[in-house]
Amino acid sequence: MPLEELFEINLYSASKRPEKLTKTPAAAFVLTAADISRAGVTSIPEALRLVPGVQVAQINSNNWAISIRGFNREFSNKLLVLIDGRAVYTPLFSGVFWNDLDYVLDEIEKIEVIRGPGGTLWGANAVNGVINIITKEARKSVGNYVSFTTGTNENAIVEFRNGVNTKQYDYLRTYGKFKKINEFKTAGVDKSSEDEWNRGQAGFRYDFRDRDYDKATIQGDYYYGRRGFAMQTPTDVSPFFQNEDFSEDSTGGNIMFKWNKPIGNLKSDITGYIDYQYRDSNPIIVQEQTTYNLDYQGNYDIKKHSFTGGFGYRLVTDNLNNTRLISYSPESTSFSIYNAFIQDKIDLYNNKLFFTLGSKIEYNDYTGSNFQPNARLLYQISDKQSVWAAVSKAVRTPSRGIDSFQAYAIEGQPYNDAFLIANKYQDTEKLNSYEIGYRADITKDIYIDTTAFYNKYEDLEAYETISGPSPYISIASNNGSADNFGVEAYVYAAINQKWDIRGGVTMLAVSHHIDPFSNDFSVEQDEDRSPKYQFTITSYNKFTDKLSWSNSLYYSSNIAYYDASFQRNVIDAYARVDSVLTYKVSRDLEFSLFGRNLTDDYHQEFNELIYAAASEIPRTFGITAKYKF
Repeated sequence: MPLEELFEINLYSASKRPEKLTKTPAAAFVLTAADISRAGVTSIPEALRLVPGVQVAQINSNNWAISIRGFNREFSNKLLVLIDGRAVYTPLFSGVFWNDLDYVLDEIEKIEVIRGPGGTLWGANAVNGVINIITKEARKSVGNYVSFTTGTNENAIVEFRNGVNTKQYDYLRTYGKFKKINEFKTAGVDKSSEDEWNRGQAGFRYDFRDRDYDKATIQGDYYYGRRGFAMQTPTDVSPFFQNEDFSEDSTGGNIMFKWNKPIGNLKSDITGYIDYQYRDSNPIIVQEQTTYNLDYQGNYDIKKHSFTGGFGYRLVTDNLNNTRLISYSPESTSFSIYNAFIQDKIDLYNNKLFFTLGSKIEYNDYTGSNFQPNARLLYQISDKQSVWAAVSKAVRTPSRGIDSFQAYAIEGQPYNDAFLIANKYQDTEKLNSYEIGYRADITKDIYIDTTAFYNKYEDLEAYETISGPSPYISIASNNGSADNFGVEAYVYAAINQKWDIRGGVTMLAVSHHIDPFSNDFSVEQDEDRSPKYQFTITSYNKFTDKLSWSNSLYYSSNIAYYDASFQRNVIDAYARVDSVLTYKVSRDLEFSLFGRNLTDDYHQEFNELIYAAASEIPRTFGITAKYKF
């Protein structure tokens, strides 16, 4: 990508209005459609490895742990993920089922990533970052597209799409994607992880507009999937846990409506959606959940002020069937969230100095009202460099699970029985964040973007043992806190017209604490979940108009986890190399040969909680064919 194009990229997620990436007072990155295509990835989590500052760790063949600025876990609860502005996290855990987030990658316009708090605009759970996956308008997908991938890991991935111009300003796109992924090997054991994965998804998008420039979109998706996974479950025989293989079935769908109408300086957007999820992962959980959401947003410019504001309502209903490991009381419930926000970006001096001030207020049935303010300052030193600073507050509200669950942990000697139980009086987790950043086009061929941050967390979720030794009962509390420091840097260098290199470095220092009177051990264990050092280097060579080669190096320092015996286990640092060679037979037909994890036969990247039996990630080879007609 020429640097001129980088400076023209528009970003929406940082301010809920289009603005130039290089003039954004936030730690932001945009992964473009071209970046995704060149990397030869076959899933959204693997595409996110390309984003500086995002920790992506694969757990098994069908799931990932993804976070920003620490606190990584399978259900990272301080990260908000969106598809075209629709929140896709589950209120049960405040996390994301990444194996249910799968689209035809050629439909993705870009992935916008905000590192740092986004609660002022996006609300609770946008604590450490926001990932907004934005799909293409239907008019950009006219015609037919089909792709097929097969390899040593991907048994088969089939994607297809059809786009038509229904009338002058109206366009319709339909798509489907189906995949069958082979099983991995259990970490540390020469046996299958039984984590094979089969999934299918289909959907549509219909865009229409009139001569008055009213625009509207209706889009929807339906998916189904079955995946295998291994768990360590309680037993009354020494060593008091055992490996068991299970399968999980999931189905779901959503439909979303967007309407945009400009009236003079006021641009209004109304968005509504319904999202349905069903997941049967017995013995952990059997979950059915429906979300209803309606939002209004208005952007209004007057003189030196750019106002963005709005309000919304969300209703979540669910039904949770009790299992032998986890029970809920009540099993069925509903809860509401109300919100309103306003933000003003002020031009203080000659289109060079900008001050942004805003806040969001949310009311939820669990903790009542929460305020999430932020203040940002950006100074445009020149057309090619700027410096910015921000002070923000964000919150994470307790999940449905933490409000009403009881988890049966361990049976038998020496632990006797152990239970984790909910706390209906659980408070919100709170973050005060301080950031400063600098970005510049230091030469005509080199661009840099750096950020330093300090995050102070209070009232973190912890667990207090309130009885024992038989049974052990631990209850959720807010007795944790943390201090996170970090530096993030990104460099883009255009070596020549046919070769560019980009790299990202993240350094993270984490210090977690518990209150002096607390007997919790889980909060301080979270220190070990995220690597202290990460870096990524990607090289893209376009040898000819037909032949190109992309190589990516990913490094992660060691992390650690605690197993079912409460023993600390270290996952070694690793460096993986992914490579893809692409040949364009014509403008419409191309073939790609890819290899992933070329440096190791197998390596482990993550292990989740004390029960999950993780997999080792294998070296993978494959081929992809894409055809447009």
